[in-house]
Amino acid sequence: MVVSERYWPDGSGGELATHLIVGLLKEHFDVTVVTGSPQVERHKGVAYIYDPLLSRREKILLWPNVERLAHKEKFRELLRSADIVYVPRFASPLIPAAKREGKRVVVHLHGYSVALKPAIVVALGDTNTVLATALTAVKLSIPFAHIEAGARSWNINMPEEVNRKVADSIASLHYASTQLAAINLLFEDIPRRRIYITGSTAVDVVNEFIEKVKGYE
Repeated sequence: MVVSERYWPDGSGGELATHLIVGLLKEHFDVTVVTGSPQVERHKGVAYIYDPLLSRREKILLWPNVERLAHKEKFRELLRSADIVYVPRFASPLIPAAKREGKRVVVHLHGYSVALKPAIVVALGDTNTVLATALTAVKLSIPFAHIEAGARSWNINMPEEVNRKVADSIASLHYASTQLAAINLLFEDIPRRRIYITGSTAVDVVNEFIEKVKGYE
C-alpha cells in the first residue's frame, strides 16, 4: 500500500518517481494507492483511493488529518490487508499505526527526517544506504555521526571506499574502530575533537558469542 498526500501529475519530480515506482511494484504485487490528489495518472491494475484527509499541503494541518485517517475503520482494513506500507512523502504519522499492525514500512529519509526532527543522525558502515543517509542528513542541516569512521582499503575502485570517504568528509562526529582509523581521519584533516575511538561493533559481537559457539565445535 502506498500512502501519499500527492500523486502524479499533482506535484513534481518526487511524485513522478513515486508513480514510476508504483509501475514497477505492480508487476509483482497488488498495489493500492491512497492519496489526497483527486485526479491522478493511473496504472492499469492499481487501485487508487482518494481521501480528502490527505489533501492538505501544510504539515501542521496534514499531520492531524493523517492521525484521523489512521483511525478510520476502512483505512485500518486496508492497512491490515497490506504486506508493506510505502510512505514516500510526509504522511509519517501513519508509521506507528502500521508498525502496530506488524507491517513493514518503507519511507523516504528526507521526508521522515523532517518529520522526526532528530538532534543527530547516526549510521554504521560503508554501504550505499550509509552514504545516502549522510547526504540526506547534511542537506537537511542535521548533524551526521559515522560509526566505523576512518576505515580505509586505499582502493578507490571499491564502491565501499568511495562511500566511507565521502561519509567521513561530511560527518560531524567520527566513531573510529581503531587507533589506525583515527590516524587516517587526522591525515584527512578531520579535527581531533570530532574523533572518538570506540572499538568495533563486529568485535563486540564476536566477544559476546565466542564462548557460546565453542560448545558447537
